[in-house]
Amino acid sequence: MRLRKTDVIFGLGAQELREFMKRSKVMIAEHLASAFSLSPVAAKAKLNELAEAGYVAFECTLADGRELFSRTTKGSALAKAKFVKPIPRAKAEALLQGVLERVAEINGSPAFIHSVDRLSVFGSYLSETSELGDIDLIVEDSFKSELGDRWKVTEEHARRSGRRFRNWLDARSYPRLQIEMKIRERSPYLDIQFANQIELLGLKPLTIFERSA
Repeated sequence: MRLRKTDVIFGLGAQELREFMKRSKVMIAEHLASAFSLSPVAAKAKLNELAEAGYVAFECTLADGRELFSRTTKGSALAKAKFVKPIPRAKAEALLQGVLERVAEINGSPAFIHSVDRLSVFGSYLSETSELGDIDLIVEDSFKSELGDRWKVTEEHARRSGRRFRNWLDARSYPRLQIEMKIRERSPYLDIQFANQIELLGLKPLTIFERSA
């Protein structure tokens, strides 16, 4: 998702709303009221507008009667929105070719303990627009089972990386982080999601790479 710094979404500054979405996977109206200095009534109305637009979804009613909402795929895209200039389609094509070359490197290198099984693209890249804000990618990956026990290999791989992890979950997530960093190669125009982190329903992605068995 691409935004301009001057954009406004339902009366809220795009930059401020992006930061709110970034730190709020779940929310109630009071959170919105505090973040944007809104009255309780106005905050509830804004939250309902965000829900109607698909940025958040109603989860449940809490014991005290307040409504709990969660961030959706669209809301997550807003949380990761970039304030960058659009690029011509030719440059986007070149970026995507570079991605495919790096995927081949990942699958063939012992430095990575996960393989990329499928790479798909969705969003504005599939439209006919001549300029793109970013390229939306879906990565489906798997552990290279020939390496041995998955979690023992993963823990050793994380240890050998020299990185410091906050907890065991972060350490176990490192193989995916490694893939994401390699694919992105610091480009601000690549938006990468892993298949189990998003709702695929309705996205209609186009597969551009599939690893042979």
